[in-house]
This record gives sequence, structure tokens and C-alpha cells, in this order.
Amino acid sequence: MFCRQCGKEINENAKFCKHCGFNLYPENENNSNQQFEQPTQLFFNNQEIYTGRVKKKWITFILWLFLGALGIHMFYNDRYATGISYIIANAIGFVLILLTFGIMIPVVLIIQVIVAISDLIWILNLPEVYR
Repeated sequence: MFCRQCGKEINENAKFCKHCGFNLYPENENNSNQQFEQPTQLFFNNQEIYTGRVKKKWITFILWLFLGALGIHMFYNDRYATGISYIIANAIGFVLILLTFGIMIPVVLIIQVIVAISDLIWILNLPEVYR
């Protein structure tokens, strides 16, 4: 048997996909979007490890690619303090550039590149589907 959500092979008796957490037998068949509105369960070796919103690695990557400087990918991953710190750091960097008449541009860019590379490494090490 294969999961209707991710297409990976699963046990015939499974109620949820062990790879993506998709509910194979929703209680109400009339509402096809129900599995996205209710909490999804992930399983590891047939044991429930988390109940909550499932996040996907590539959504995090796309958010980082287009809105990374704003920290939107951190808000998506429920890391609100880190996302706010991205916004504050960018504002401080902008003010530093203005106050020093552009002298701090290389320093601010180097810091942003280091943060971007570390974020990229973190994102690429995430599992495909995670809490």
C-alpha cells in the first residue's frame, strides 16, 4: 500500500503514513481538506512521536531563499524569537550603514552571508517532514 500524500510505501494496517503523517482514514470523507486542518500525527517505529502541525523542509527552504533576511522561515518553524532577532539585526545593520556613510557595508554583508550559510546548512539537514 502507498500513501496518497507522499507516495511512499506503508504498512497495509497503518492508519497514518509513517513518513509524512497523512491520515489514511479520515473520520469524515466528505471534507477532503480535513487532514490539513486538524493536527497530524507522526510515527517512528509505529509509536506516536508528535501531534501538531507538520512542517516541510522545502517550504522552509523557499521561505529562506526569498524572505530569509526578514527571518520569515524562522516564524514558519515556530522560532519566533529568532525571527524577531533577524528583523532587529537587519534594522541595526541598516542604521549602522547610514550612520557610517557606507563604511560598514562590508561588515554587515559578511555577517549576513555567515548567517545565510549557517541557515542553509541547518535547513538542508532538516528531515523532509518534521515537527
